[in-house]
Amino acid sequence: MNGVTVYPANARRSAHCIELEGRRIDYAIRISPLAKRCKIRVDLDGVEVVLPRRVSLSQAVSMLREHSAWVLRQLEHQQHRVAADAALLPENTILLRGEPALVEIIRTTSAGGFGQVDPWDGGLRVRLLVQAATDPIAALETWLRHQARKDIEARLAQRSVEMRQQPRCIYIRDQRTRWGACSRLGNLSFNWRLVMAPPAVLDYVVVHELAHLAEPNHSPDFWLLVAAFCPEFKRHKAWLREHYAVLHRRAIRMS
Repeated sequence: MNGVTVYPANARRSAHCIELEGRRIDYAIRISPLAKRCKIRVDLDGVEVVLPRRVSLSQAVSMLREHSAWVLRQLEHQQHRVAADAALLPENTILLRGEPALVEIIRTTSAGGFGQVDPWDGGLRVRLLVQAATDPIAALETWLRHQARKDIEARLAQRSVEMRQQPRCIYIRDQRTRWGACSRLGNLSFNWRLVMAPPAVLDYVVVHELAHLAEPNHSPDFWLLVAAFCPEFKRHKAWLREHYAVLHRRAIRMS
């Protein structure tokens, strides 16, 4: 029940509702061609049941009823995380390289500045056209993805030499439950939200994925290799776990 699963993009997903111990719970069913058994996951996005192919959808209802107490506890835990994160960062504020950054939305009539993000006095200004019904998060995310690639590629350039491991291709993605990944072909993927983390935490993820080029599994040899280049990796792992909700929350509110 506590395993973390990343579902393929082509998995089929559908929305449902169930009553558990007198409480109405919305949940999603995902049919995954890679799943070998039924699983339930609960995170900031809600409740999701993943089913292998050729498994009846009624199995999702059976699982949710069987594990109702666990599901409700996990939902309560997520609510506490959201409340704690709200106290940690004010609204319209994100983390950028580990530091709080106030995001200000500027409405402009100049098309030349449309979608532009400018750093200012420890914060960020997102410029949008007055008449454009544009989500500022889209413009901000585009800018953050660019910053993430720049930071990650800079760390890879140094760490690849130090660790004598060279990836084939680098991808910046939006994984739901991973900060990085290493494919069998030697390609590395990184979550763009790492640009919000302190540089030392981003560096740990880079070391982690480069280590997978030498040690595909999380074996003792793998962790020895990680520790050799990142002695405080356990602290950085803990930071990512503790700040998961902060890095994934929708911080900008528009009136």
